[in-house]
Amino acid sequence: MNKRGLLISFLVCKVGMALAAISLIGAALAMSSSFRRTAERDELTTVADVLMQAVQTIDGMPGEVHLVRELPAVEQQFWINLTGTYDGTQVVHLTIAGQNQVERVIMLRNKLNGGEFELSCDSPTFVRLTKINEVYLELV
Repeated sequence: MNKRGLLISFLVCKVGMALAAISLIGAALAMSSSFRRTAERDELTTVADVLMQAVQTIDGMPGEVHLVRELPAVEQQFWINLTGTYDGTQVVHLTIAGQNQVERVIMLRNKLNGGEFELSCDSPTFVRLTKINEVYLELV
């Protein structure tokens, strides 16, 4: 009886250790997935920031200006949608969608692409901006 009790105790201990190991592996996988999603969102946020900073920079420059900015390299497929409305002030709404979605809204002093526009592009690598009386934007 004593040997049988020791065997059961030993097996219960081993099963408990296996369950604890499985729980730790599951928690590590869940955290890894969360960190990956955060990194993917950070990539898209960086693209949005670079794009909007380029638009704001050229909007604030005097005279005729041509500006080309390379967008940061992103390891995921993403889609950019720029929409502009003009009612005395140019409002630009940016949406970047990939594994996550990032949105930005800015107001400009000059018209962008004629004021009322919608521009979409899949995974662009750079943005071209030209300012001649108003700002023209192209995603390539």
